[in-house]
Amino acid sequence: MAVSNEIEAVLRAKADGLVKKSEKGLSEIIDPAFVYVNSRGIKSGKSEYISRICQATDWSFGGQDLEGLEVRDFGSFAVATMIVHDQFIHSGGTTKATYQSLCVFRKLDDRWFWVAGQTMTPEVGPRS
Repeated sequence: MAVSNEIEAVLRAKADGLVKKSEKGLSEIIDPAFVYVNSRGIKSGKSEYISRICQATDWSFGGQDLEGLEVRDFGSFAVATMIVHDQFIHSGGTTKATYQSLCVFRKLDDRWFWVAGQTMTPEVGPRS
């Protein structure tokens, strides 16, 4: 299987874990040394990230779709960039948001683990 397909499978498992609030599912694909910076600039490690997603009572993921996935394979690690379309469910209804995302993966034996990520608002036109 091509590395891009393997990384896409991990990202789909991540999206599934987010929607299902699955601590087990997310733990299985996230590396112990994981670091993540969200679109608000909040940095978290593996346990903080999983807790924030899975223990939230006032919101949840309704879905996550990827667009324009590009994967660069460096052998023992890979870097993926993509546009992420998130759907959030909260007491006020549903909110949709689009982000530019960068994810780093490392390969251990025959498995890929998500080791780092950053999400930001994508640029929407020329800057002055």
